[in-house]
Amino acid sequence: GKEQCFKFENRASASFLHSVDIASVDGSTQAMLSKVNTTLINDKASFAFSRKELRMEAFGSLTLRHTVSALDMFESINAADFSYGMNARYTIPLLKLTAQTDITMYSRRGYSEPTMNTNELVWNASLAKRLMHGKLTLMFDGFDLLGNLSNVRRYVNAQGRTETFYNVIPSYGILHAIYRINVQPKKKK
Repeated sequence: GKEQCFKFENRASASFLHSVDIASVDGSTQAMLSKVNTTLINDKASFAFSRKELRMEAFGSLTLRHTVSALDMFESINAADFSYGMNARYTIPLLKLTAQTDITMYSRRGYSEPTMNTNELVWNASLAKRLMHGKLTLMFDGFDLLGNLSNVRRYVNAQGRTETFYNVIPSYGILHAIYRINVQPKKKK
């Protein structure tokens, strides 16, 4: 429109990975060459609305994975990792107060291991107040307010499955105080 309030963005990509490794079967003394091919298709899209003090966005992403090998012991993978959500920011000009929130669902489907097929709904929010003509900002951030984010990350690649455990603080809040100092260089005479 005339005010250019809307923005649509889409990014798509594809990749092919050919991995070669040495594999051995339990109880066998011989190793064999393991060749694994993975095709990945990615798409990310977002639709945003901005007008003066308000900004809202809906977004989503999808990654399709197809992994195959000629080895008998290899189980093919046809899986999808996807996420979708919304974010919004609104500033009340008279109060110089900004509220911001985002909520995202992270999902995985199609993995043979049930613990890898997950849903994690993550909600973050913040409130910021500008003081002293914008030089001082007090901000409160709340992360993972629903407490759904897992401390275990599971990945699959051509060599196998990896589980990584992180030491994390589940949901938490943090208070910031930000002071801006602007020093102008002295003008030469």
